[in-house]
Amino acid sequence: MEYIDIISLGAGVQSSTLLMMADRGEIKIDGQVVIPKYAIMSDTGNEPQKVYDWLKYLQSKVQNIKIVLTNDGHIVNDILNGVENNERFVSAPFFTKDKNGKVGILWRQCTGKYKIAAVRKEIRRLLGYEPRQRVKEKIRLWMGISTDEIQRVKPSNVKYIENIFPLIDYDMSRLDCLKWFRQNEMPLPPRSSCIICPYHSNEHWLDMKNNDPESWNMAVEFDKKIRHMPKLESEVYLHRSCVPLDEVDFGEDQDDIDGFTNECEGMCGI
Repeated sequence: MEYIDIISLGAGVQSSTLLMMADRGEIKIDGQVVIPKYAIMSDTGNEPQKVYDWLKYLQSKVQNIKIVLTNDGHIVNDILNGVENNERFVSAPFFTKDKNGKVGILWRQCTGKYKIAAVRKEIRRLLGYEPRQRVKEKIRLWMGISTDEIQRVKPSNVKYIENIFPLIDYDMSRLDCLKWFRQNEMPLPPRSSCIICPYHSNEHWLDMKNNDPESWNMAVEFDKKIRHMPKLESEVYLHRSCVPLDEVDFGEDQDDIDGFTNECEGMCGI
């Protein structure tokens, strides 16, 4: 079967490694060098500036793969508009605390809308398909997931797309990806994730607070604005401790509260 090969690009460490290796002809499938035609990045509109700067760097270096940018809205604007106007919006996994102090978590829909669906829409557009038209080609979608993230490996749930994981096939961890950039005398990629992602570790939040004040201030203001959501009695927070973000003690061990672990999956943060 003949495939159309496409990279799902998050502009983080792993997907950037996959992109650069593929562009240089360093990835083989079934013994043959394969260079994907496209690398598609879906932008939620809420990456830190260093990720957008890094994307420009990738665009300047890649020679054989066309980097395509797409989006399906602006996650922050969409959520705040829904909160302020009592309109429906796609949920992110924010943490909740009811009047009895019980902690919960909202349903995560953001990856599906802003990443997975957006990339699939762009694939269809690139192939010339209208909405609801059946795709005749077979797409091999390269996912930048490394060996230390094996739990994020997921099959595609549409027939025309087959997810593959070349970094795992090459037994590469995140550290191996960073090593690849060092060996090739290139700057190191930043971590890609939404500024407002509730899955950030304390280390990540603290680094943002100390080294990226623009992102930090944005997250703090966003956290205040989502506290009271329509049709929800519980208070809503960005941080799993259910404390206002600018009051959190990041020295505390908050890695696992009531079973909520610091894990996103699929196409975020790669």
